[in-house]
Amino acid sequence: PVTGGFELTCGGQVVGTIQNGTNGQDGAAGQSCSGRTIDGVGIEISCGGVVVDTVRNGQDGANGQDGAPGASCTAAPVTGGFELTCGGQVVGTILNGTNGQDGAPGASCSGVTIEDVGVEISCGGAVVDTLRNPDMVTLFDVSKGIRGSGVIRVDDTHGDNPGTSAVVALHSDGNYYPLFEEPANGECPESYCLWGWNTGDMVTSESYKVGVKLMSYVNPTGWGYVNGGLGYVPNGFGLDDGLPYDVGAAIVVKVKAIAGKPVVVYAKDKTSYGVAESVPRYKFTGTGDWQTVFIPNTELKPGTYSHNTFNPAQARAIMVEYEYAATSSGQACMECSDAVMDLEWQSLRVWR
Repeated sequence: PVTGGFELTCGGQVVGTIQNGTNGQDGAAGQSCSGRTIDGVGIEISCGGVVVDTVRNGQDGANGQDGAPGASCTAAPVTGGFELTCGGQVVGTILNGTNGQDGAPGASCSGVTIEDVGVEISCGGAVVDTLRNPDMVTLFDVSKGIRGSGVIRVDDTHGDNPGTSAVVALHSDGNYYPLFEEPANGECPESYCLWGWNTGDMVTSESYKVGVKLMSYVNPTGWGYVNGGLGYVPNGFGLDDGLPYDVGAAIVVKVKAIAGKPVVVYAKDKTSYGVAESVPRYKFTGTGDWQTVFIPNTELKPGTYSHNTFNPAQARAIMVEYEYAATSSGQACMECSDAVMDLEWQSLRVWR
């Protein structure tokens, strides 16, 4: 080797020099390759857009020998759980679970009557369902201008204990005057003409509104009680001689009574009972605000003579009244007085 190539010597004599060659030109850039799967064949290899080979799928191998038969397993109870044995060998133990945490206390449920809709059921403060009315019939609703075809009546001063109750109306002069169902002999009874005897005089924009006085009463032979208020006759004229009317499954009244005062809904299904205590009734307490009271006919029960059941197909009069009773037989009504207790009756509906 010499600078720039190789020197040739033959028989000790230099005969020539072979120079190094120059670098050749750069070759073309290499081309990328890719593989494409061909179902049922394998992977086809392409380089520079030309198929150069195919890697074919291998053949399935021969089936292996059958395994040994499986061993059956059993579970036997042991302390705290069950022991699992398979093929005669204990393979594990399943322990009994522990008791879960106590659940939250159950929530109480209540029902609220929604006019013209039904009864809304709430549990734990949340509404869960609404029992909708199949058919609610309005007999009257003063607030909506519905007076119905029935007759409103006053119920006071019973024949067997006269002077024990009175129903009055507040006149524009600030005084209360008695209401009468009919004029006495067509003439003004004493000074009552200042207000009149027409029960239409007690109609307000919201309700039939009256004042009720329950005076002292003593029944020497039994329990004394005093009641007075308003009655509605769906089919007829008088509280004691109305014609039968079917009130269906329930009666719904909307009233406003003095807070804490006892209120009774009477449902007369006969023209005569012998004793007033046997009239079917439902009792509740006034709140001082409007109350919509839903009364299933099964809850209308007599105060005495419990064998007298209410016949909803024979209702002749529905009455809303205040009622006081004596504390014991033969004694006077201790809560009775001449004080006027306001009573308002806005609507009466029946649920069929």
